[in-house]
Amino acid sequence: MQLNSQDLSEAVEEYGNKIISLPKEGYEKIDVIEVTDSNPMEWSVYVPIFTTEEGMSDLTLELSLKDSTSTLYNIEVDNLHVL
Repeated sequence: MQLNSQDLSEAVEEYGNKIISLPKEGYEKIDVIEVTDSNPMEWSVYVPIFTTEEGMSDLTLELSLKDSTSTLYNIEVDNLHVL
């Protein structure tokens, strides 16, 4: 199930803490997994969420990245959940 902007907004509001931009150390915690046997190439990406109150929170953003014929990737937001 893909999430739209309204779904994300509601989930963040319910969580209650202020989400901040990913700090430098957050990039090291991104987990990228290649989806095998997919054409075009596809990856599942798990991004940790940081907040002003907690630093690294217990929230994770799940994305799907798909290769495309352009120089950009197709990105889908799959989930935002507590890990």
